[in-house]
Amino acid sequence: MELAQYLRVLLKKWWVIALAVGITVTSAVVFSEVRAPIYRSSAVLQVVPARFDYGLGLSTEQFLRQFARQIHTTTMAQQVIDELQLDISTDRLLADVTVAPIPEDYLIQIDADRP
Repeated sequence: MELAQYLRVLLKKWWVIALAVGITVTSAVVFSEVRAPIYRSSAVLQVVPARFDYGLGLSTEQFLRQFARQIHTTTMAQQVIDELQLDISTDRLLADVTVAPIPEDYLIQIDADRP
């Protein structure tokens, strides 16, 4: 086909293109209005051992799990609420926050999601 034939087909079927664009735009607007926005904040804490050896690596995994449990407590949540002057309960804050140790990299990942 030549370029002129393509243009002729497009001009004949312009309403199909306009309809497809209209449906796409309408769907995108409806989806973005209906879906509740989710806000996420992330932090990564790095734990650096004083010395590196195999035995320390095993105990570091235990320490990381313990640190993660200490971060995800009502006491720590209350400290965050007080310092940031948040209008939220400790239970709600703890429900929105996840704390995960990453032992192989000596890291603790903290994520806070809020719809």
